[in-house]
Amino acid sequence: MAINAQTARFEIVTIDGQEALFHEDRVDPATVPEGMYRYEIRSGDYGVPVLLRRDVDTGFGGSILTNEQLDATVPEPYIEGGLAFTGQKCSLGKYIRENPVQTQADAPTMGGLSQ
Repeated sequence: MAINAQTARFEIVTIDGQEALFHEDRVDPATVPEGMYRYEIRSGDYGVPVLLRRDVDTGFGGSILTNEQLDATVPEPYIEGGLAFTGQKCSLGKYIRENPVQTQADAPTMGGLSQ
């Protein structure tokens, strides 16, 4: 069963140099607010996070929420720098207050289309 992102406590991590929120459980995508992106991590040998995917069927290693889109569409989106755990924990609400997200209405446009 997936957790509610609105009520969960996350650990702040960096993934390939970008700050993100990590939770060891699956996050229900319906609870992730607009402007935040949810990814899942596939773990390799000894639980080491190796791949970033939209959804992971086997080898699930945790969920990541970011306020910037990551490229998880390439055939093998390896987590090059791994995950760096900061030891800091926070709620999604606090994280968004301190790191405002960009909604579709705020997104820059090109030729009248949202990027």
